[in-house]
Amino acid sequence: MSWILDRLFDPEPRFLAISAPTGSGKTVLAALSSVLYNQRSVILTATKSLQTQYQSQLGDGLLADLRGANAYRCSLDPNVDAASGVCRAGLGCVTPYCAHRQAMSSALRSPVVLTNYACWLYNANQLSGENNPVQLLVLDEAHQAYNQLS
Repeated sequence: MSWILDRLFDPEPRFLAISAPTGSGKTVLAALSSVLYNQRSVILTATKSLQTQYQSQLGDGLLADLRGANAYRCSLDPNVDAASGVCRAGLGCVTPYCAHRQAMSSALRSPVVLTNYACWLYNANQLSGENNPVQLLVLDEAHQAYNQLS
């Protein structure tokens, strides 16, 4: 594990791949690298359950947790999720209480964003715009990246 920490403190890392067993601290290392570099970071997970695990282990203070619109209830019509809400009909979200809108706003302000591959692909331009670039991208379960991105 010490060689991993040495690489984390390397001033010019381009790529770092870690393959380690469950329970070895990969989640903490991903978050630690985001904080150590003091750069805007996005941590991608292959599954929503792994995203939930990150959130439960690291809490709300460190990460902005962003999920797809279907993970949030529509604040105007609680019978549907935000992906099927009125704003998706081209009307635009008219309420500041929209949970998905609040999560996106939090992600845009946060130095560390936690999301999944699908949500990242859908929102990458907005999350990493010219004025707010992502400088560190952590791919958890990177062996699944090809399947997630294709």
